[in-house]
Formats: sequence, structure tokens, C-alpha cells
Amino acid sequence: MQAQQQAAAQAQSRRASGETPYWVLRCTRQDSFFKATEMALVFFSDQLVVATLSNELHKRFIAQKDIENKATGRGFIRGGWNKVAGWMIYHQSYMRATVEEVLADDPNNLAVPYRAIQELRFEAFRQESDDDGTTTYGGKLHLTLVGQGKVKYTHRQEHEGRIQNLLFSLLGPRLVYKKR
Repeated sequence: MQAQQQAAAQAQSRRASGETPYWVLRCTRQDSFFKATEMALVFFSDQLVVATLSNELHKRFIAQKDIENKATGRGFIRGGWNKVAGWMIYHQSYMRATVEEVLADDPNNLAVPYRAIQELRFEAFRQESDDDGTTTYGGKLHLTLVGQGKVKYTHRQEHEGRIQNLLFSLLGPRLVYKKR
């Protein structure tokens, strides 16, 4: 119990010094009509790290989970679920990482200082279906860099006031936030 409290205190002090992220958004970048790349946008205090969740990273993750499953004696079904569920939330592991650790995860990852962002347009929606009672969340994120052009992403994040406030505190007037 005391170790958990120490780990939480260390994480809080790292976050206060700007070493760990404030928020991680999993999203998709459409590269072409039939090709999309899974991404994680990691928001630190002074920069945004664009992390690619590449096939190579996925293969390394699966190999690591195979070793873990064999060591713990998980069978085919439980081991398979461990791999699938773990990959679905892999981006959340960046919440405990530093900028350097996120950048080292994949050679395509890059850090973008907030001053290099001309505009970040974040749109979020929530759509409820009358037929079966399901709710769909999602939206778009357009990142425009100074002198570099625009990159478009889609995401599955619904509107939350805390996220809107966080993005505004990091980006100020460069943030365009819309909820539908």
C-alpha cells in the first residue's frame, strides 16, 4: 500500500514538473482510401507528441504478451483476450511515460512544441440511436502547423468540459473547439 502511495506521489510530482502527459487521445489518420494509421496524441505541458501505433509496435507488444502469457500459464482463450484487450488500451500506457519514452517507442513518433501549432480544431459529437438505444461518440481533430499544412484525424472521444478546459489551457486562442 505504501509503495502505491509513493508511486502516486512520484507521478504527481512528475506531472507537476511537466514530465508526464496531461491527456492521451487515440485517433486515426487516414493515409489513403484503403489505408489508415492508428495514432496517439500525447499532450504534455509544453508540447504535443504524435505517436504512431505501428504494425511493428503491435508485433513487439504481442510478442511481449506471449511471453507474459506463457509465464503466467494463461491458456489460448485467456491469453488471446489479454493480447486484444491490452492493445486496445495500449495508448493509455503513455500516461505514465516521459516525452523521451514516448519518442523512443517508435521511430516515426515526433514532438511538436505548442508554439509550432497554428490551430488545433477539435470537434466532438455524441449520437444516440432511437432504434436500439446505443450511443456513438466521435469526432475530428485537425492539426495545422505553422508553415507545414494540416493533418486530419478522427477519434472516438465525446465532449468533456475538462478536456476542453485542458486543451484551452495548453493552446489558448489557437484552439477551436466544437461540440455537436
